[in-house]
Amino acid sequence: MSARHRNSPPATPDQLRANAEAIREEIERLKSEILGHKAALPDLAGDPSEFARTHAALRDAQALLPFKEDALAATEAAIPAAEHRVKVDAVLAGQAAQRRKSDALARDLQTRHRKAAEALAAVLADIAADNHAWEVLNHSARELGLPMGASAERQARGDLGMRPHAGWYSLAEEIVVRDWSGRVLFGGTVGAYC
Repeated sequence: MSARHRNSPPATPDQLRANAEAIREEIERLKSEILGHKAALPDLAGDPSEFARTHAALRDAQALLPFKEDALAATEAAIPAAEHRVKVDAVLAGQAAQRRKSDALARDLQTRHRKAAEALAAVLADIAADNHAWEVLNHSARELGLPMGASAERQARGDLGMRPHAGWYSLAEEIVVRDWSGRVLFGGTVGAYC
């Protein structure tokens, strides 16, 4: 095997299928040729040189046919392995690409998580403090028959199309924010209903 063939990539399933089809066509051509030579031999009995040439061509075609059939069988047998290799190569390429992304993400993930968690915890703490202040004020307003006010979260949700007096769960009461080590930076009381 030449160095060029040793270093060339393995055949793809489509290449193998095309090769198998070409070999099939060659086998059919050989079989047709063999039948033609066999049919011609009786008519060539009177021409010894033409008979010898046709007989030699018949022997050559008959000798070549088993090699072509073996080549076809080997090519068809190689297709499932090539299909498997393509799938394996795709998974390995996907893993390599994802490994590069994960490696890049890992370099600053802890810092990014800390910053995002601290920022979210601060926003939720502000929401919780505002909600609590309005709960106290609205309790007093209710007792005095005064109109009640709305917290920032309720106002923002109203801007998103929520009904102003519909019951809803506050984000500050549902979400728990943890730092990288798992320590709670902000912890709501799950299920609190406003």
